[in-house]
Amino acid sequence: MKSLDEILLSFDENTQNVLFLNGNGAKHPVWDDADEVFAKAVEQILDKSLGLQKGVDYSKTPKFYGARPLAFIGVHAQMIGRKSIGFLLTSRHLLVKFDASAVNVDEVAAAFRLGKYLQNELETLAWQELEKCEFEIDGEMKSAMKRALKAVLNAIFESGVQNDEAKISDKLLELGLGEALKTPLDDSKLLSKSLSIFKPSSPIFHSLDSALFGLSKPFGVILDERGFISRDLMEEPVFSSWDEIADAPVTVKEGEEDVIIIGEKEHQIPPELKEKKENFAEFLKFTAALKA
Repeated sequence: MKSLDEILLSFDENTQNVLFLNGNGAKHPVWDDADEVFAKAVEQILDKSLGLQKGVDYSKTPKFYGARPLAFIGVHAQMIGRKSIGFLLTSRHLLVKFDASAVNVDEVAAAFRLGKYLQNELETLAWQELEKCEFEIDGEMKSAMKRALKAVLNAIFESGVQNDEAKISDKLLELGLGEALKTPLDDSKLLSKSLSIFKPSSPIFHSLDSALFGLSKPFGVILDERGFISRDLMEEPVFSSWDEIADAPVTVKEGEEDVIIIGEKEHQIPPELKEKKENFAEFLKFTAALKA
């Protein structure tokens, strides 16, 4: 299987013009400022979609689960400053942003989870988003972007590494929790509002809500790299580490269907998880076995 660097170097110049990698490999064969182009795309597409706070240094740790950026396929449009237009691929998602207009400057990218679709389905979804683009991209450049996207997606799908992330994702689907537990790229605005309250480190999944038409502080649950955080409306967050969860029984409180007990700590769970509370408890134990 070819690496992404090998794929970049194997392309014709037209295709190399639109493909930018994360800067950890070979020097770009065409653009001297390729690292700057890639960093700008990450800032404008990925960081905005994840709700990262401006002025906060996230370089010391991967702050969001599975959001390691791998490749940007696209261009910079000269509108009010340089605007990234195209596809950004992470280890778990394909993000598509083709609207760089001043009117929609805060619009987040469309995000598709790689494990949810076949490769050809992702390519179709990507090009459906392209059709919405008002910025004119000429036919030759579109063809180059198509070639690059197909090759990069193919490399990611072929790698198929069954790491902890993949095991956790598979277990999530097996237990029927895929709709209730969101990734950081799902409902990212609500997750962004929750960061200062829950204070998570590297969020993995979340199930959050806010009452009073969004005026109250968010409540629900967040699973992060350290453990499990829950918060009931008007209450302070409750935290259990993965070590605690691995070593203690995880049970549903008798007579209260929306409370899970971990050791001596009680965690309130949101309505989305209430109907599958036993499955959620099993998922916590499974994840703890990998994370502790």
